[in-house]
Amino acid sequence: MKIKLTNQEIREHLGSASPEFPKYTTQLINLANQNVQGTRPRVVGQLSELIQAFPGKRLAEWEKWYLKQHPEAINIATNKIVEMLEHLKKAMNKIDRNLVEQWVKDLVIVKTFIGLRFQEEELNRCAVETKVGASTVFFNRTFLNWLDKHRFFNTVFLIDTRSIWC
Repeated sequence: MKIKLTNQEIREHLGSASPEFPKYTTQLINLANQNVQGTRPRVVGQLSELIQAFPGKRLAEWEKWYLKQHPEAINIATNKIVEMLEHLKKAMNKIDRNLVEQWVKDLVIVKTFIGLRFQEEELNRCAVETKVGASTVFFNRTFLNWLDKHRFFNTVFLIDTRSIWC
């Protein structure tokens, strides 16, 4: 028999109501947190290890124990995230339709082209810098691509070898 417990059911069992967050706020808080790494181990401790070291059984005990171990962690993390949210608010005020359109065009047109079609420019540069014909460079690049396709070496080796084979 398979039993499925939702996070909400677990919270109710623990006596911890789910906080209500306005729409989109958790996404913005998560983004700010990612940028400042506010809940990384160096700030809040290595939680996977702390929960294993925790001797209690109840949520209230965990909270008390954790805060004794890291009394300033919640405050430090909160301050880091709030500071980043202030930067994001300022940035949001600079975003308009024109800026979004520039971003979309850069992503769809320029970055796609650079990311997927840079090989011709790379071949030309190799030919010029190594003073060999483009056909030699093309052969070397084709050979590298064949090796990579057939998994004869990993990507790191391929990156390191580009300059050698160029």
